[in-house]
Amino acid sequence: MSTTDYETIRVDIADTVGTILLNRPDKRNALNLQMCHDLLAAIQQVDGDENVKIIIVRGAGPSFCAGADVGERKDVTEAWLRNRRQRAFAAYDALRQAVHRRMPRPSGRLGRGNRLGV
Repeated sequence: MSTTDYETIRVDIADTVGTILLNRPDKRNALNLQMCHDLLAAIQQVDGDENVKIIIVRGAGPSFCAGADVGERKDVTEAWLRNRRQRAFAAYDALRQAVHRRMPRPSGRLGRGNRLGV
């Protein structure tokens, strides 16, 4: 098994399974700008591994993901907010594409707590 720790994400690859762990349990895994960057890098890492057939995305702690971290939006410019949204959408789209490449049929998600759609 190989493990990569990003600032807000942990990636474990074992055999044919790539697991992406959202790792901000103190914030209920709410996505901030750093997590958007880390999530995109993690997805690219897992998606680039030819051996990975299954991608699991899960959250550390009691929630999967509380959504956007609105606390980071205090006193930011409109340009910063626009960039933040673009980074989030890029990560969501990369995940959607990676999952659909590996599971071309309908798939389900299992989780506890809050979730965002993919």
